[in-house]
Amino acid sequence: MADAPFSSLPHGLALRAMRPEDIPDAVALCRASRWNQTAREWELFLAMAADRAMAAVSDGAVVGTAVTTVYAPGVSWISMVLVDPAWRGRGIGRALLGHAIAHVAPGSTPSLDATPAGRTLYRALGFTDEYGLTRYGARLPAMEPLVAGTASGHVVDAAGADDLEAVVALDRRVFGADRRAVIEWYWRVAPDRAWVSRAPREPDTITGFALARPGHDAEHVGPIVACSTAEAIALASTALSEARAGAALLDVPDRHSAFREWLMTKAFAVERPLTRMRRGHAPAGQPEHLFAIAGPELG
Repeated sequence: MADAPFSSLPHGLALRAMRPEDIPDAVALCRASRWNQTAREWELFLAMAADRAMAAVSDGAVVGTAVTTVYAPGVSWISMVLVDPAWRGRGIGRALLGHAIAHVAPGSTPSLDATPAGRTLYRALGFTDEYGLTRYGARLPAMEPLVAGTASGHVVDAAGADDLEAVVALDRRVFGADRRAVIEWYWRVAPDRAWVSRAPREPDTITGFALARPGHDAEHVGPIVACSTAEAIALASTALSEARAGAALLDVPDRHSAFREWLMTKAFAVERPLTRMRRGHAPAGQPEHLFAIAGPELG
């Protein structure tokens, strides 16, 4: 594939690797765009991406960001392409995305989850649609009552330290790349927000899991990995019944119509569509078992 033309930054802006002291500015960009991420996520990005977390800077202030995370030699994830509202329309987002793609190793497939506003730009830069997603949100006090672990007959338990390796392995198989650093981060920032499901007749075998984490506006539930819709509902019911924030959100692949319909019966409403996109060959994995993603920032 021929390289797409990337624009340079406007005069007066510099591009450099992000630093820990940039995190407050990056969080402010999230608030300006009504994104749910907190300083915890930015700490993770800087730890995983290192010099692939880029900032556009004006007079020392961060006015734009983009992060490239390499999960495996053949799988990269581009996220957090953010521009201060006062600086939009000047080609900054396109320039940042160009630098993010430039950090992808040759032969690697960069992927991302695009908002409707960003999808046009990504298509112009050589990305193609992989599948659709929908973000669902609900105010928890208004949600229909949930019973933890119902449906499917699977046993849903709180995950413990001994379950970490099994969850990492299951996530690797479904996502198509090793996200150990991400899963271990969930264990650190929200150790009480992880659940596993076990087959009724094989209690030692983990067949699915659900993770959740606090955000600025809502608790983000996902990833949810399961063998069936019934198992996914059992995991989601448990995660949502124990949510501690005033609101919750999930990003659900559109292929899972029955799971989406179940969410709608629990007072969830559509917030916005997303599109998973890639630039190159489709990565390996079993996306049919992914019922809620970790989020556009993590894949």
